[in-house]
Formats: sequence, structure tokens, C-alpha cells
Amino acid sequence: MTDTRDLLGRLLSSLKLTMFGAASALLLSFLLALRMQTSITRPIVALSEAMKNIGSRHDYSITLETKSRDEIGVLVAGFNRMMGDIRTRDLRLARHRDQLEEEVSERTADYRKAKDAAEAANSANSDFLATMSHEIRTPMNGILVMAELLAAGELPPRSRRYAEVIARSGQSLVAIINDILDFSKIEAGKLEVEQLEIETAAAAETVVSLFAERAQSKGLDLVAQIDTDTPAKVLADPVRLN
Repeated sequence: MTDTRDLLGRLLSSLKLTMFGAASALLLSFLLALRMQTSITRPIVALSEAMKNIGSRHDYSITLETKSRDEIGVLVAGFNRMMGDIRTRDLRLARHRDQLEEEVSERTADYRKAKDAAEAANSANSDFLATMSHEIRTPMNGILVMAELLAAGELPPRSRRYAEVIARSGQSLVAIINDILDFSKIEAGKLEVEQLEIETAAAAETVVSLFAERAQSKGLDLVAQIDTDTPAKVLADPVRLN
């Protein structure tokens, strides 16, 4: 027969051993979890926080401390290298941007100087044309007045015709001088074109008469033929039409 007098004691002893083993296993598990948290979880959490800060503040100066050489340490070291490469790239881009701004500033200054020089040259050209036009036109007006007075005087027909040609040639020369002056007006944006009623036959006769004497001296007869479809009168600027 089995002795059951000490059964309760043995059960209590076994229960104590089981509880002690369970407590030891629990404590060991806790210690292992704490170690894992220290070596794995915390670096991953720190890495996650760093990535979050970079995304929100764009601060690429963040560097994490490497405490191990395992896979987590390799991951953190790779993160630090990536941040270093980004900082180096940003520094190069900043230097390049500064150089570009300096080059753009220098080129802008050169273009401004060239523009000022061109405007000064154009202004000097316009002033020269205007001055020369006035200087030439003054004596030409005197010649023109005297030619008109001579043509209106008592002269033989041939001499009167010469005087009239001189007067018309003087008028044409004054018109050319006015055109030169108009060139300076074009640059200044002040050109005005006249709109007057002109007889086409008279305009053609005036132009032909300017060259008739020279053609006749060469044994040529210079005449103008006006097409029948040509209007008798047109609206135009007489100086520019001639």
C-alpha cells in the first residue's frame, strides 16, 4: 500500500518548486525583453523620431549615436552616412547658388553698362543728325530764296528755266535734309507724316524737270507718262512722294 500521509507536504513542495521556476522564467524573460529594448527597440524608435523630425523641419544635421555593431548598428550607421551626404550636397548647392547669383549680378551690371553705352551712342547720333540738318538747312534756305527771286525776275526764257530748276532742286535738297532730320525723329518716336491732296501729274512733272536739263545735255528727251488708271489726285506726303 502507498503511504499518503506526507502527500500534502510533497504537493506543497512541488508547487513551491513550480512557482519558483515560473518566477525565475518570468524574471529571465523580463531581463531579456529589457535587453532587447535597449539594443533593438530604442535605436529603432530613435531612428523613427529622427526621420519624423527631418520630414517636418527639414533639419539634416541630425546624427544618431551608434552603440552596437549588429544589424541595428549597421542601419544607424547607414542613416548617418545618408545625412552626411545630404549635408555635403546642400553645401555644394549653396556654394553653386552663391556663385550663380554673383555671376548673374556681374552679367547684369555688364548688360546695364552696354545698354547705357548704346543709349548714349544713339542719343549722340540723333543729336548729331539734328544739328547737322539745321546747320545745312539754314544756308540752303538762303540759296532757295535767292533762286526763287531770280526765277521771278526779268530773265530770258532759258535762264528763267534754269533758275526754276535751281529752285526746285533746292526744294528737293531741303526735303532730303528734312528726311535726315526725320530719321532722328523716328528714333525719338516723334515722326509725323502729312496727308495732303497732291496732283499726280504735277508731281511727276516736278520730278522729271529736275533731271530734264541733264538728260537734254546728253541728247536725251526725258518725259513722264501717267497711266490712265492713275487717280488725278492722291492723299500723300508731298516730300516723301517726290
